[in-house]
Amino acid sequence: MRSDQAGVGLGLTIVGSIVQAHDGTLTIGGRPAGGLRVSALLSAGEVSGRLGDVVPSEAL
Repeated sequence: MRSDQAGVGLGLTIVGSIVQAHDGTLTIGGRPAGGLRVSALLSAGEVSGRLGDVVPSEAL
């Protein structure tokens, strides 16, 4: 989307709902040069089942 186009304003609402549902943290702040910085932090949590085999990043 170009900066001169208007959005519908749902983006951060949707992201906030997803982050909250996963017990994460959403940080929003301004930037000195203008614009907005948005950071979402989600926990990896625990994984179980066949796909739950965790490979350390060093092994990749």
